[in-house]
Amino acid sequence: VEIIRSYGIEPIGAFILGLDTDTPESVDKLVNFVEKANIVAAQIYLLMGVQGTRTYKRLATEDRIMAQPHKSPLLPTNLLYKIGQNEAFVQLRDAWRRIYEPRVFFARIRRNIATHKTGDAPFSRVTSPHFNFRLASRLIWRLGLLPDYRFSFWKTCFLSIVSGRINLFMFWALYAYHLIKFRRVVMDKLPPVMPDETSYVTDFNKLPEGIDYARCGECTLLIY
Repeated sequence: VEIIRSYGIEPIGAFILGLDTDTPESVDKLVNFVEKANIVAAQIYLLMGVQGTRTYKRLATEDRIMAQPHKSPLLPTNLLYKIGQNEAFVQLRDAWRRIYEPRVFFARIRRNIATHKTGDAPFSRVTSPHFNFRLASRLIWRLGLLPDYRFSFWKTCFLSIVSGRINLFMFWALYAYHLIKFRRVVMDKLPPVMPDETSYVTDFNKLPEGIDYARCGECTLLIY
């Protein structure tokens, strides 16, 4: 990772849970790696069986491809995991909770600003000044004034000003806003254990009455 950064390239890591080799310690190892390598915007997914791949063919021969896959907005999966469905779900939720924790997220941004090899100029050319002004005002409102972690926002913002990397900060702050918001949705909408498969429907018009729901596209995850 540091060799890649030495060439002015900032890696954005994507990680997969639910592998056959996963253990109960997999999330701890993943979180430790993200922090040690300082992957600011880590993206975490569950393993999926994609048709045409060798993984799909192998899992199909092991009878681990689900005939009617889960199609929830936050937890899509078509596999039966060797570690167990509930454990795979719990690990994914726990990884989201820990890696996207606001204060931890902004601490990674501060380390990135302090060690970034590329200057601030490339980030200033990404968008127009008008857009940057609107973005800054919204970030200040939504990250610097409203939430209880606003001190972490301002601490990181001041570091970026002193370092001359305010555009880099705005780039990462935009990532932070969306991933922290996603974390809040996960914590609010997903129960700490995997819902029974009967909790999933794909037809919005067939929702039972008296149940709260979170809708995303054509699929709906029921929350009891």
